[in-house]
Amino acid sequence: MNNFENCLLYNRGASGPSYFRELIIKDVVKKSTIDCYAIEDINNIKYYLSTKNYIKYAIFHKRKIYRKSELFDIFDEYSFLVINTIYDSIKRRNGILNKHISKYFHIYLNKSIDYYLWLKSNVKVNNSKIILEDWHYLENTILFIYLNRDCSNNTVFGCFGNGYLKLSDLNNYKKNDGPYDTEFTITGEKLLSSEKYKIDIQQFYIDRFKRKGDWTSNNILMDEEDEKQQTKGKRDVKEKLIICINSISDSYFHIQERLFNSEEEWLIFTINILLENNTPFRIKLHPQAKAYGEYEYCLKILRELGVIDRLVDKMGLSHLTDLYYMPITNKGTVFQERTANKLDSIVAVPRIIDIDRSLKFRTVYDYALELKNISSTLNVTNEMSLLAKSDFFLLEYYFNIFKYFQMNDDMGVNQRNLEINLNWANTAYQKLRNNKNGYQELCDSMQQLFFGKDNFLFQTKLINEYQ
Repeated sequence: MNNFENCLLYNRGASGPSYFRELIIKDVVKKSTIDCYAIEDINNIKYYLSTKNYIKYAIFHKRKIYRKSELFDIFDEYSFLVINTIYDSIKRRNGILNKHISKYFHIYLNKSIDYYLWLKSNVKVNNSKIILEDWHYLENTILFIYLNRDCSNNTVFGCFGNGYLKLSDLNNYKKNDGPYDTEFTITGEKLLSSEKYKIDIQQFYIDRFKRKGDWTSNNILMDEEDEKQQTKGKRDVKEKLIICINSISDSYFHIQERLFNSEEEWLIFTINILLENNTPFRIKLHPQAKAYGEYEYCLKILRELGVIDRLVDKMGLSHLTDLYYMPITNKGTVFQERTANKLDSIVAVPRIIDIDRSLKFRTVYDYALELKNISSTLNVTNEMSLLAKSDFFLLEYYFNIFKYFQMNDDMGVNQRNLEINLNWANTAYQKLRNNKNGYQELCDSMQQLFFGKDNFLFQTKLINEYQ
């Protein structure tokens, strides 16, 4: 039995940024008396953290029965979360052909059960701190359920954007709230009573489009905008409706009452509704579709739907800032950017806060009606605009552990080369250490989060500065 008592466990991860965060975590732990371990180093856990290892070594080969009923017996009221995360894991692997989806579902279903049973028999974690790089991953979801149900007095943190925050307990999943601690959102709303805070978020939002930040997608769009202004002028796309595709690999299955199970499902539904109504529209890909390895896959979908000719390239910032356009999106940044600019959009989110501050749950029918009528999802108020700008300020700047130094690349997006990722992490770490004040501030804030009373990174600093 691997017993962990009063210690800190963390995900090592596999990307450049995750290796960088590991270096900082180790520095923070050195200043405390607590022991620190990588989850990946637990004896024999490797057979469950890698699907390739699981298929090769685990009990899966001896098990020919379908175990869905066993999964429901084991996970009970949280079975939906495991099933959804299995589907999410399949979706993230773009190379899986449709004819092999049922096979991989079977593999992940067995893996979920075997991993949970292995944890119960081989690992015990109590009175400890656990840092998960990405709680969307199946392995971390199973671990998160185990820590909540079978262990005691643990505090779990998750990487959110480029920072960390405390995760709430499993009950939030059942309320469709996800695992994030609500203090982050509550604090952001409270700070809007500060005039200094409102001035700072307004200025930050302006600076986002002046190349004063390391926001890769924004820089791509600004390059497109510069090229467009030089060659074609401001409005070269005449259609008002612009379908804005998010990252195909984005997670959806943690949302219990989602309208669509994937970006593909949303895209096909949306295009078919517009075609049936003979509504003119154009299509815009995610700025980093090529970096994420999704470009050709998106083109394949558009060809199959017969709308590849509606793809618009290098639209710049128009879909975010121009009143003329009405973007259509499933979720994410486009909707937030439009809201921040107090502009309309049509978005397939499962719930919204309306103008009267009441929570409204939506159906696919509601979304389809908005498409047919070309009517916006909500009436954007000044308050909503400020809240959207506040989110950008907190997530992209205040909450961002990379804000203390300048990197000249895209933080290892889609890199799977260990040497490249380690080199990136070491370079970033050295740049951080060169900023002595920034390094100390980050370590102090992480210390307050992991071992103090903060609910998210830089919470104390944020409140002291603006309240």
